[in-house]
Order: sequence, then C-alpha cells, then structure tokens
Amino acid sequence: MNFNSRKTIIIGKNNSGKSNILSVIEFLLGNKDPRYVGINKSDYFDNTRPIRLSAFLYFQDGAEIYKLDIAKKYQGILYKEFKSNSPAFIEIRYSDIVDGTQDTTADDSEDEVAEKKDSKFKILINGKYQLHQKIKEVRSGLCKIIGVDSLRNAKEDLSGSRWTVYGQLMKSVLEDSGRYNELKNALNSLNGLVEEVLASQKSEILKNAKIISFINDIKFQLTKDNEPSELLRNLELYVKDKDKFIHIDETGSGTQSALIIGILEVALKYKSSNARIFFIDEPELFLHPLGIRYLGQLFKEFIADNLSQIIITSHSSILLSSFHPKEIIRLDKPSNYTEINQLPFDYKDIDNKLARQINSGLSSEMFFADKVLIVEGETEQIIFPNLSFKNPSTHFYKNNIAVVNAQGKESIIGIIRTLELLNIKWKAIVDNDFLDMKKTYSPICKHLGLNSDEDKETIRQYLFDRGFAVLKEGETENLIPDNDLSEMTGKSIEEVVKLKSVRPKLSDTFTNELFGKSKPEIAYEIVEYYATKETSPFDFWVEWTIK
Repeated sequence: MNFNSRKTIIIGKNNSGKSNILSVIEFLLGNKDPRYVGINKSDYFDNTRPIRLSAFLYFQDGAEIYKLDIAKKYQGILYKEFKSNSPAFIEIRYSDIVDGTQDTTADDSEDEVAEKKDSKFKILINGKYQLHQKIKEVRSGLCKIIGVDSLRNAKEDLSGSRWTVYGQLMKSVLEDSGRYNELKNALNSLNGLVEEVLASQKSEILKNAKIISFINDIKFQLTKDNEPSELLRNLELYVKDKDKFIHIDETGSGTQSALIIGILEVALKYKSSNARIFFIDEPELFLHPLGIRYLGQLFKEFIADNLSQIIITSHSSILLSSFHPKEIIRLDKPSNYTEINQLPFDYKDIDNKLARQINSGLSSEMFFADKVLIVEGETEQIIFPNLSFKNPSTHFYKNNIAVVNAQGKESIIGIIRTLELLNIKWKAIVDNDFLDMKKTYSPICKHLGLNSDEDKETIRQYLFDRGFAVLKEGETENLIPDNDLSEMTGKSIEEVVKLKSVRPKLSDTFTNELFGKSKPEIAYEIVEYYATKETSPFDFWVEWTIK
C-alpha cells in the first residue's frame, strides 16, 4: 500500500481491513515503543505464517536528514541516496521471527527475552543499514502520529484519567504557545505550595520508608516531569445551552463529534513545525452533510504546510468527493485476505476530468460499488436503478451496483480504466451515435483489444460481448413504445409518431414537444409509469447489467 499523496482516503466494506491498517501505522509509528507492546498470535487472522509489518518513510529533500537524531555516517548514507537521485527512506519493521530467533519461552533468561524483543523490531536505512542505537529517538524524530478512533466518545476521548488523542492534540497547542514559560513558573509556585502544605506528611513518609530502603528524599509534583501540559489530563469540557453549561457527556453524539473535530482543527492549525501523520477512522460519523463537506475542505488546508499527512477511512461518498482519484485506496476481501487496490502514482487523469466529476459528487459512489453501470446522461442514471427495484434479484442497491453518468462519450474510457485499476467490474450502455465517430469508439476498442477498423455492426457485437452495449434503437428514449408514450403524455399515437420525426435526437423532442419538461422530470415520470406495469422496455438491460 502506497500513500502517494499528503491526504489519502481508504474505503471498503465493513470487515475489509480499514481499521487494521490504521492500527498497524499506529503500532509502528505511534507513541508506544513496538518493542514493548504485547502482540499475540491470536491477534492475526492467519497465525500459522510469520508476521511482518513494515512502514517506509520517504524524505522530500536532504535537509530533513539532519533533523534526525542519528549518527553522521547514517546521515551520509541517506544523503548519498539523494545525490544519486534515488528515493531515500527509513524502514520501520516488526517481525515475530527475525534471523532465526523464535518467540520467547519460559526457559529464556531476562537478557535473552530483551534481546529477542529487540530483534523483532528494526529501523533500517534504505533497507540496508540497521540502526542499533537511539531507536526511540529516531522514531519520535521521524514524525509525530496522532490517530482518532471511529468509536468517538467524549467521556473517554476527553477524559483526564489517561492521555487520549485529543489530549495529545491540545497538549501540542499548549506547548507551542509563547506563554508556556508563564505556565511553568505558575506550576512551580503551585508545586512549592503543595510541598509546603504536605511537609509534615512527607517527613513521616520518608522516616518510615528509610527503615527498609535506601531513599534520600521524595518530592511531590502535580504533573509528570513538572510540565504544565500534563494538567490537560484533568481538563473537563462543558457546553453552554442557553444560560446553562452542560457537561459534554450529557450532549448528543452529533455535538460531541462536532466538538472533537473542532479540537482537531484547532490543534492542527497551531501544530508545531515537525512532520506529522494524522489518521482518522470514519471522521464523518454523526456529522451532517454540509459538515462533512467542510471537513473535506479542512483536510485540504491541513496539508498545505507540506509537513502534515492525513489518512482517513470512510464510508461517505460526500467526503470522498473532496479527494482526487489517486488519493483513493480501495480494500476488497475476495477470500480470507485483504486485497489493496489503488491507482498508480503516475496515473493520468486527462484534463482532470474524472477528478472534476468526483468533486461534483456525481461519480463518487462508484468507488464503493462491486459493479458500475456507465451511462451517457442523467436520464439513464435515474431510470435504470429505479426500475431495477421492481425485482429483488435485480435490485441494483442490493447487488451493490452504482450507475455513473459519464457526462460525455469521451469520458467513458477514463472511467473504465480507473474502475479496472481499482478492480471494480463495469458495464456500459451508450447511444447508437457512439459509433458515428471513430475517435470516440477507437480508444474503447483499443483498450478492449478490438479492431476499430471493422464495420460498425461487427464492432457493436464485439463491444457487446465485452459488456459495452451500443443501442441499435438510437437513444434510451427510443426503447419506449409509441403507445406507452401516448399514455404518458396524453397525446394520440399519431401525434407521438409525428413529433418523433421532427428532430434527429429523440431526447430533444421529449424535452421540447412530447413532455415539455426537463430530463430528470421526464425520467421520473417514466419510472412512475413503468413501476405499475408488469414489464418495461428497460427490463432486458437491467437484467443484463446484473449478469
């Protein structure tokens, strides 16, 4: 899995492995040292195979190397890679079996246990040279990682009993403040007062402790390392409703989530100059649609400093619409393993056509589908899915099928290539005039391995065999019988036939003469009409899409 952009969205069905990926990132790069975190074989699906977890951190330029707390020889190794135009990187690796050493046993000495723990965790320079010293310092110097779990709970996430992600975020804001030294001085004064008040108790504790242990002195401190930011452990949050302040625990999930995202925004706005990775599991939870759109815009602002990287998981097509196709990672689970699908780093989105479609929200659902039906316009985008609901076996949503409006023939090839790279099945239905211009159908033929120099009917059949249907009848509207149009419009069959001959494109006749309404309005009228009928002229194509 490659995080090729400063922001990435990971999508996939439930239990596809999205949260597991975030857990691995946090395990390798998070606050806890992987050497001392307990990992059991039972934590992994297939515990018969060796466990290997690796994260590769690439550098933007040679200057970053000298910020790391590593020996000069390692800095030189990395810098040399830059000089040779190779990507310089540090690999953080965990493995349960390394260089033949097995898991610890009851017979192992303390030294042997420590050695085996260290052997499981390595930091490698460009995959060749292993760092043996200052592992902790290098990990913390590489980047700061802060994660937000999907099961957000204000009582726990904003609790003072333990450090949480939100406490860490606000801690960084406080420590980067220009007035932090004032807080330190105030805390020192407060600590002195505590020592003064508890002086007699301290003396008694020392007197008793010295009987059985060599203790010279003890000191009371209100915070760890005497840091004022540690006071945030005890921070409580209240929300004002009219004239009354209510504890955050007593508010609704939406309010809690909004406040937590607000804290994230503030923390990121005032973040320090160190590189950081933020990951958020399903940030859209409990947020209303416009709030989700705002969140997507917020992510774009977060990465503007070129120091921050954001990784999120999501089930929201609204949130996905703020990402570029290259920023999407799709997870599947074809068997008992997670399959990762993403576009290559050098993927070409000609004129950013697909990105614009996604940003408009019209095509974002397709990335969540098992199969996509590609159509040319909004009429088909309304008719096909709505008429599929008549039969449970063809129900598009139950079969996880999305219908995407290509918004132009020239965009279809880009959508097909993208879907295939993400391992999403597709079918397409287009108007007959698709075969009128070779420059339109030639790229499709080339992609599908067909000869575009064949006659039109041969090409039509070849395309159909590969799931690309070119309607012989003309447009989708041409599928509707005259007597049905007569009933829908209240016009006689003779009038319908006469009006159909006025314009070359029947869809234009529908909007101007037959119905005199917009395409979406007409499409919904067609759906309502056939919803009460046993069959419709679209049934064949609905069933064909399912196959």
